[in-house]
Amino acid sequence: MARRWGRAGGVRWGPLVLCVACALPTACQAPDGTDEADAPTWVERTAARRHLRRVVVRYRDGVQAQDALLGHRPAFPAELQPLRRMQNLKTDVLSLDEGASLDDALAALRARPDVLWAEPDLPRQAFSNDPLWNVQWNLEQLHAEQAWSMSTGSGVTVAVLDTGCTSGPDDGLTHLSPRGYDFVNGDDDASDDNGHGTHVAGTINQRTGNGVGVAGLAHQATILPIKVLDERGGGFMSDVLSGIEYAIEQGADIINLSLGGSSPSEIERQAMMDAMQAGVLIVAATGNGGRNQVSYPAGFSTVLAVGATDYAMERASYSNYGMRLDLVAPGGDAHADLNGDGLSDLIFQETLAPEWDYWGMQGTSMATPHVSAAAALLMSAGATASEAAAYLTSTTLDIGDAGWDRQTGKGLVQPAAALEAWLADQRARDGERCKVEVVAARYRPDCGRLLVRVDNHLPTDELTLWVDGRPTGRVLYNWHKQSWQISVLMEQRPGRVSVRGSCGSRDDVDVAYVRVASDDEP
Repeated sequence: MARRWGRAGGVRWGPLVLCVACALPTACQAPDGTDEADAPTWVERTAARRHLRRVVVRYRDGVQAQDALLGHRPAFPAELQPLRRMQNLKTDVLSLDEGASLDDALAALRARPDVLWAEPDLPRQAFSNDPLWNVQWNLEQLHAEQAWSMSTGSGVTVAVLDTGCTSGPDDGLTHLSPRGYDFVNGDDDASDDNGHGTHVAGTINQRTGNGVGVAGLAHQATILPIKVLDERGGGFMSDVLSGIEYAIEQGADIINLSLGGSSPSEIERQAMMDAMQAGVLIVAATGNGGRNQVSYPAGFSTVLAVGATDYAMERASYSNYGMRLDLVAPGGDAHADLNGDGLSDLIFQETLAPEWDYWGMQGTSMATPHVSAAAALLMSAGATASEAAAYLTSTTLDIGDAGWDRQTGKGLVQPAAALEAWLADQRARDGERCKVEVVAARYRPDCGRLLVRVDNHLPTDELTLWVDGRPTGRVLYNWHKQSWQISVLMEQRPGRVSVRGSCGSRDDVDVAYVRVASDDEP
């Protein structure tokens, strides 16, 4: 990659090369002297007030959501106004008028026979902090170049639900879908007005091999931008739910959620289940509180929960951990320079923060897209969502206690190892499906015929029969039958036969031989 030097905000940043760096973050103090991990963020402070005026209702299966409760108002004094309908999720978002009681409204809704769950609209926020310059050490740690020799993510769509996505002026994103949507402002312009979402998308899809800037781990995948967080990185669960529904409708293969909150929601849990049943893999950040509790939606069992590591391949001190943690990925550390390059060990992508440049950030937000990109590499190679999750978690580098542990889950994601395992298993499965099994072979001197009986294991309708190392021609057969018999005229008795099947682009798969030693029936 090209080397460039620049200066922004008085901070010099170094050569853009694939190098390795990491470190142990130190605790920061909030203005009031409390630990920053425990201090409420802006979105938590504001949403704590605002979300009490919004309610999310999930209706029971088989029950059509009422049109803003029109003509069927529940018997309680509060006024509810419709904000949004999520038809596929059977969910409504309602606004509660000032002066109305949230508890009374929820109780009345939950008493309705057609309501499955009624909950406050919980706050959700981005999980990142400390923008700073850095070099891209993370991709070398994940053996990106080795992975690219097997897959680059082509044909896979990753929906990034975040502050929006914008392709940068210098490096940019390889494939940014024009079908994005902004659920914060209610329009089809999913441009980023914060920088967080573009940074996340860059880890997945930054242009690579173009001689400019930095690289993306699944640079031939397509990013579907869905804006669910505002310009300050805050938002609501209902916007995330709408984004998930939209991503499924648009055919996304993977949904990246570098966001979350401390409280679970049954409606959100069901939405994650809906996505899984639709064949979509959801990858979410565990959160930046450094707590023994994974944030939500990462905490749901149907979501791949991603924690963050530093250069030393240890859990970053800010990264949440616990029972629901699945695996970890590089998240960066603004407070260390373990590789000694004079720069903080951050995750480095092109974004606007606030102006366009190559910015380093840290957080579980930065770790999550590494796993989404790794899943895109596997799905591009033919894996399903569930298979991608299984191979990613079974091929990790175990960096903690042996096996799964609360600090690092199954370990550090290894895209190249996951791809190698997947492709090896595919070759083995293809060989099993394409196996040619010769059950019996006999030569009849009285009529000069070679008779070969073959069991049917082939997903093709064409065979090649070889006799004593020489092909005798192609033979068509009906593969719906469990076995068939090939008859060929021969002037002399053969000593060895083989049958070869064409399985897609593969030839000479699992050749089987039978030696004919006598005129006895085989």
